[in-house]
Amino acid sequence: MLKIIKFIFILFLSWILFQNTFSSSVQPSDYNDLVRKVTNKIILLGRENNLNLEVIVGRINVLLNNKAYSNDFKNFVLEVNEALKVRSCNNYYPTHNNITASVFWIWEEANSSNAYISNNVSAWDVRWLEHLEQGIENTYYFALPYNDFDDNWVRKANSKDIPWYKSKEWKNNESIVKNRWVKISHNWKTVFAQWEDVGPLSTDDVNYVFWNSDPKNTFWLQAWIDLSPHASEYLGINSSWLVDWSFVPEYCVWKWPWLDTTTNTDITWK
Repeated sequence: MLKIIKFIFILFLSWILFQNTFSSSVQPSDYNDLVRKVTNKIILLGRENNLNLEVIVGRINVLLNNKAYSNDFKNFVLEVNEALKVRSCNNYYPTHNNITASVFWIWEEANSSNAYISNNVSAWDVRWLEHLEQGIENTYYFALPYNDFDDNWVRKANSKDIPWYKSKEWKNNESIVKNRWVKISHNWKTVFAQWEDVGPLSTDDVNYVFWNSDPKNTFWLQAWIDLSPHASEYLGINSSWLVDWSFVPEYCVWKWPWLDTTTNTDITWK
């Protein structure tokens, strides 16, 4: 909490100094320079305090809902936050390059080609197929080899290594990663998809998924990300093709068909 207060203090102090300095006339260049300097200062302070930039954006957003602040100050905060969003959308999370992808679909039954793992249910939703048929699931989905819960439905200790872990208080039955967005590219095409299952063939590869370590999986095409048919078709690829992928905040997702129906369902284990 004290770390967030620092950012709020910077915003207040910068705005007060700016008003005192340019009380008579304000040039657009002066205002834009202030936004740029404050943005850079917040980013630097975030790094020094080990705070994720996306987390900072979310916390600053809270200021905009406070009726006690003047409209001029809110507009200034909005300008700074928009600048922070742009910076956080620009390859802020590690990009995983030349990753082997495989294709899977919800209707796939367990068989020898998928190591006898049915895709009718997901790691977080035993009614995944039902929810899709009800039209409340995104058909642009993917799976990565990490689950923030263990086999007993207890949150893993290493979930604290997830970059956006500090973005909010997580409920005991709320996944930190389910419904998360990624940007996936192949050659000149890019697709966005939501994280709705775990795999391929691993559930705890935290260092690959969130950082830059090599993946653990050496089985079944050595695939390191599973894509839905819609996602793979948009990219024009099949299983065993190479892609680049990275996490992105939701506000960075391009407006396209993958936003027609977004998944907002919580965990359904029963």
